[in-house]
Amino acid sequence: AIELVHAASLVHDDILDHGIERRGSPSALERFGPEASLLAGDWLISRSIDLISGYSQPVTRAFSRACMDMSEGELMDLSCAGSPEDYYQCITRKTASLFSASAKIGGLISGAGEEDVARLESYGLHLGLGYQVLDDLEEFLGLDQGKSSQKTSVTLPKIYAGRSSLGASSDSDSDTGFDVDSGSDTAKVVHMCIKVTDDHCNQAKSALQALNGDEEKKLQLREIVDEMTCRGLQRCRSQKSLC
Repeated sequence: AIELVHAASLVHDDILDHGIERRGSPSALERFGPEASLLAGDWLISRSIDLISGYSQPVTRAFSRACMDMSEGELMDLSCAGSPEDYYQCITRKTASLFSASAKIGGLISGAGEEDVARLESYGLHLGLGYQVLDDLEEFLGLDQGKSSQKTSVTLPKIYAGRSSLGASSDSDSDTGFDVDSGSDTAKVVHMCIKVTDDHCNQAKSALQALNGDEEKKLQLREIVDEMTCRGLQRCRSQKSLC
């Protein structure tokens, strides 16, 4: 159910952003047009509801809340807000809500206690936030992600880079720490976004430390964080050295 609603969000996202390529292949929009893509996304959402409906009310409520949050996040994305606070509100709903719901639902289904469910929810939230910042940084650096679209969103790297250019008349930007005359603004954008990603990954792992349960399973959850971020972080750090 989680994966199908995620797939639906990507199909709808490509409609909104005029997506051309997704995961290295032509997007549904490119192949089948907006009408068929919209209906396909609607079908995926309906099927995901069908799959989740057999679970308890707390599970279905967490799932539906995540779906609503994703839609709200998409609306925020359309507004093209330009502050870090607006960006975080957007990606918390648009991306991290589904990560958080996935982890929370796993805890609910397994019968975990209230505190452990909250810890799992926090784990998913920070993993989702770190993943999205890293994804936006890779796009900012022009690294091949197997996706492309005609419309671009306002992202954290772009916000930081914009603040740097706006502060060109001064020695530095006190909010971001940019030295705008140093000629290494892009490297600083990379550094700041990598730090944000690392911070969220560490918070995700910290949420697991107090979690009850099998240590081997907790280790696997920690490894998921590394699996989803290490390669991208290495690519971005490599690009930073070239800036």
